[in-house]
Amino acid sequence: MMMPTESEYTEWAKAFESGEYRATPIETPQVDVARLRRGRPNRGEESQGKSPSRQVRLPQEVSDQVDALAKRRRVPSSEVMREAITEYIGRHRA
Repeated sequence: MMMPTESEYTEWAKAFESGEYRATPIETPQVDVARLRRGRPNRGEESQGKSPSRQVRLPQEVSDQVDALAKRRRVPSSEVMREAITEYIGRHRA
């Protein structure tokens, strides 16, 4: 995937500011939500497949934003992160 050039960014900014910019819809990756939410099983619940664990460090500001979004949506922070990673990978497939 080629990164946009500085001139492309400038052209897009001018089009947006003038009202000529028309966004095209971004394809949403087709995800099995049941699998996405799997995460770690609750106590007493049997595992339904592999769910590898990944550990990352986030800047405090990003971590706070993840927590705030999770709180607004009433879901665990891990669900927000799984959704974000899945969406990112869906958009950047080769």
